[in-house]
Amino acid sequence: MNLENKKTHRQSHPKHKLYAVKEVLENNRHKKEVAAELGVSLGTIINWIKQYESPEIKPLQPLIVGDTPELKNELKRLRDIEKQYKDQQLEIEILKKFLAFLKENE
Repeated sequence: MNLENKKTHRQSHPKHKLYAVKEVLENNRHKKEVAAELGVSLGTIINWIKQYESPEIKPLQPLIVGDTPELKNELKRLRDIEKQYKDQQLEIEILKKFLAFLKENE
């Protein structure tokens, strides 16, 4: 087997992934353009965007270098705040619907 023709799998740095996602989503650049700039496939860019937008999958999250207890505590605190925020947003939506229901039935 000729090793020169064999493709090697290289791991992209999370900063490159985040850069690519933000270029597409925030700066409205074309996915193909960003893929060509970074030397990755269009499918790779699409996967990174899906991962970034997915609430369940956070592979772009390890952008914080180091694994200290302080960082872990801060991440946990932020996740708790996010959960509280989402719960409050849901509660507000329910209250708005209830208020509209009451106004309809006056």
